[in-house]
Amino acid sequence: MWKKLYNIITLNPNYYMGILRVYPKNNVFKKGILHLVTSLNKILLSWEIPLNNTKISCRFAHSIGIVLSEIAKIEEGTLIYQNTTIGANFENVNAPVIGQNCILGANCNIIGDTLIKNNVKIGAGCNIAKSIIEENTKIGMGVVIVNSKIGKNCKIISGSVIHGMTIPDNHMVQPKNGQIVRLSNDGTTAEKK
Repeated sequence: MWKKLYNIITLNPNYYMGILRVYPKNNVFKKGILHLVTSLNKILLSWEIPLNNTKISCRFAHSIGIVLSEIAKIEEGTLIYQNTTIGANFENVNAPVIGQNCILGANCNIIGDTLIKNNVKIGAGCNIAKSIIEENTKIGMGVVIVNSKIGKNCKIISGSVIHGMTIPDNHMVQPKNGQIVRLSNDGTTAEKK
């Protein structure tokens, strides 16, 4: 009973999504609760989660600052951390599809026609757009992936930028190591250290 009361008072999205799926689509009670909870959560907790979307069946570690597209599809067992955006493009088509048992770290942005398959772990601060990420891939913090295809069982090390690339299965991507370069007075490269 205390857990149920706690979930009601804290406006836990997992709790309300479960309740709202029980009622028929056109139920007046469901529409009223849906509007009330959605409005309160936008104001109090700064999150925008379409509670009426039956294609979203994930869990939220911390629901502050989460924005999910109304047309996104997120499968069971996926865990989403705070300040994460999963959104469609401007025309509200081609929203991301996220498979089962994925983990999306804090401050992730997954935008547009993106497919993330099962058991993918994405670190904090990643930006992913218009890409396909195959099963069992691990992506480090601060990675940017745009218009790319990442194979199965890959590891993308923190700080990598992948644009327009295809990474084969079972490969690792590392960010390019920094080089110290001395510039001449005219701005051209003089020597490498």
